[in-house]
Amino acid sequence: MMIGLPSKRFLLSIVLLACFAFWLPGASAEAKSDFVSDPSFGGRGLVMGGVGPAGLSASRAPTAFAKDEQGRVIVGAASGPVWRVWRVLPSGDIDSSFGEQGEVVITRWGGYTASTTDLTSGVLRPDGRILLVGYVGSYAVGDIRKGDATMVMVQLMPDGSPDLSFGQDGSKSAAYLNGAARVALRPDGGFLVGAFRQITRTGRTDDGALYSYTADGRRDWNFGGGKSRGSVNILGAPHKPSYVFDVEVLRDGRILATGVSKNNLLLMRLHEDGSPDRSFGRSGRLTFLPGGKRETFVATSRDMELDKKGRIVLAGFVYPKDASKADYGLVMRFGKNGRVDRSFGNNGIVRLYATPRKGEERATRLYDLAIDPKGGIWVTGSAGRSARGERHAIVARYLPNGKKDARFFKNGLLNIKLGDGSTGSAVLRAGRKIYVSGRYYHGDQERFFLKRIKPRG
Repeated sequence: MMIGLPSKRFLLSIVLLACFAFWLPGASAEAKSDFVSDPSFGGRGLVMGGVGPAGLSASRAPTAFAKDEQGRVIVGAASGPVWRVWRVLPSGDIDSSFGEQGEVVITRWGGYTASTTDLTSGVLRPDGRILLVGYVGSYAVGDIRKGDATMVMVQLMPDGSPDLSFGQDGSKSAAYLNGAARVALRPDGGFLVGAFRQITRTGRTDDGALYSYTADGRRDWNFGGGKSRGSVNILGAPHKPSYVFDVEVLRDGRILATGVSKNNLLLMRLHEDGSPDRSFGRSGRLTFLPGGKRETFVATSRDMELDKKGRIVLAGFVYPKDASKADYGLVMRFGKNGRVDRSFGNNGIVRLYATPRKGEERATRLYDLAIDPKGGIWVTGSAGRSARGERHAIVARYLPNGKKDARFFKNGLLNIKLGDGSTGSAVLRAGRKIYVSGRYYHGDQERFFLKRIKPRG
């Protein structure tokens, strides 16, 4: 792993772009909103910075992974052969004490090098160390995967230097023909990784998988029901891949995982050892297709949170079978037993159309959610044509009953278009304030943004 020194141009770009944040659309909508961009953060609530050439952009947009006890936010992104990590202070300034003048550049992973990488998830350990997961050597084109994926894990010390006690120079090459999507800490210091298994020679594409690791990154081979398989697997099918996109560890040690299984939304609950919790859904697992097979082609869950009552809220998106209809963002709520909560939204389902419902290649996609202290549900993603150049980032807030919050910016929706291909990747709660992160393209360069929103008054 190598820590690189960012150029003066990089640091200057953050300052200049923050100063011109008044260009952000939606300022007029704040006059009627119960929420506003936090003016004490960056420039009018917004911080932006450079990532790398747009042609090297990873499939996962730059993401805010965690906030520490001092209110500093960890942001990470992949660009071609490198991962970049920043720490942003509560003021919106880049923390110059982190890494080299505010940036950590990672170029090696357990001795493995590649021209293609993806940084998909990160968590902050209780002692301040930063655990990052992703994969190298592979990328997806539709439902076909190119190259051979290798799951990788990197751990940094609180100051951004490599944690030399973790693998080789602070990094591990974890599993060949696997890729990480999300990491979650366990109470014993170990961690879980939601992932995909790259399947070759079988006609299938990707299988979903869930792995367990010890605190120092060693694989727990007994995980998965005590049969020494070392994983929980969700089978895919030809042109119907399966993925685990999010993992949550409950207070009692049980595990929730969500994603997609053969084109159906997936939600499952497991015991600590990875065996299915048969009191949940059907033998620990449920799949769901909003609108049924006649209406829906693919439904996927990308993120989940538990509300104060222990109900499970999911966010994702749906591809309809009728290609003339727009893809829509999906929000659902399930009870503790895995049953759809029919009191939420329209019979348990919220459909978000942030584009016209009909038209060529129009889509609304949700990638992340958070629940605020009042039970409000925040989601972020993107909307517009499928082409990267004609999309904008979106943020929406729903009331606890699933109705859109009409007092949130413009009829419950905030549009963020900073440049071509604007996408919201993560929404992070910090007390009463909310951070939204994502990316946009400025010419031939990819940039990240981090926006902070607060209640009015």
